[in-house]
Amino acid sequence: MDYTGFMNELSYSFVRSRKAKTLIPGHTHPKYEFVYFFGGKGTLEYDGKAVPFSRGSYYIMENGMLHSELYENTGISLVVQFTPPFDELKIASLVS
Repeated sequence: MDYTGFMNELSYSFVRSRKAKTLIPGHTHPKYEFVYFFGGKGTLEYDGKAVPFSRGSYYIMENGMLHSELYENTGISLVVQFTPPFDELKIASLVS
């Protein structure tokens, strides 16, 4: 597979901070979303699952998948939305 055009497929990226007890209600994105947690602790909900996250956790959410986040304490994360240049990427995962 040729991934040379991948950088052209990034929609945006930014670092965000969320205060303790913040709920990001269920939502979807037209692009895939990668989130890496630099700090904080909380719960990611997707596909009927509740998965804890903390410093060092990350997830990749498939486009169109309903998900939400609840922050137990203040969190800082990197967010990148992108369109993969291949069809084989079908992921919704959280890795600690």
